[in-house]
Amino acid sequence: MSSIGYQGLLYRVSQRLKDVTKINQLLHTSSNARLISENSESFNIQVNEGDNTATTLMKLFSDLDESDNLGLDNLETLRDLLTEVKEWSLVDEVDKFARQRKDFNALLETFIPKLEELDNLEQLLSLCEDHISDDAKEEIKDVRALLKELQKKNRLGFTRLAVLRKILNETGQQELLDLLTDFEKKWKEEEKAERRRDWRRDVVNTVIVAPTTAVCSTVKNTWEQFIGGK
Repeated sequence: MSSIGYQGLLYRVSQRLKDVTKINQLLHTSSNARLISENSESFNIQVNEGDNTATTLMKLFSDLDESDNLGLDNLETLRDLLTEVKEWSLVDEVDKFARQRKDFNALLETFIPKLEELDNLEQLLSLCEDHISDDAKEEIKDVRALLKELQKKNRLGFTRLAVLRKILNETGQQELLDLLTDFEKKWKEEEKAERRRDWRRDVVNTVIVAPTTAVCSTVKNTWEQFIGGK
C-alpha cells in the first residue's frame, strides 16, 4: 500500500469512530502512556457530543506520527488503541492494510538484490526519469534508495506497480516478473472475494434487515395510533 492508501485508512478510522467515550479513551491512553508529546495538540484533551471528532482523531494521528508511534509501516500502536476500545471492524482494516504492506515490502526485498546484481543504476534511473527530479537522482546511490524515492512520489505502491513492471521488462527479469504477476493475482483474488462477501451482506441487509425494520416501525406506529385513539 502507498501513502495514499495509508492516509485513506486513517481517514476511514476518523469517520467511522463516532463514540465520544471511546475517542476520549484513545486520547487518554495516548496522553498517559506518553504516546504523544506533552506539547502536542491532542495531549490531555477531551471531546464532547457535537464536537468535530473526525478532526480531533486526525490531529491525534498526526501527533502519534510526530512521536514515531504511527506510520505507513508502523501501525501497531493504532491497532492496540482500536483493540482497547473494541472497534473490531477497524482492527480488521488495520490488519488487512498491514498484511498487504508486509507482503509488498517482502516483494521489494526479493527484487532489490537481483536488481543490484545488474550493476547498472544509471539504466534504472533512466527508466524512471519521468517520475524522479534531477535533484533527487543525485541523492540516489542504490536500488533501495530508488524504490524508496518512487514510493515517496506515489509512483510505486501496492496497487501502483507499472513502473516496477517496466523496470523488470526492460532489464529482462522474467523470474521477477512472474513473482510480480503472482503477487497481483493473489491480492486481486482476495479483493474479489471481499467484494462478494460485501455484496452478500448488502443483499441480506436489503432483503431481511430493512423489511424487518420497516415492519417493526409500522407495528409501532399502528400501536401508537391505537393507544392515542383510546
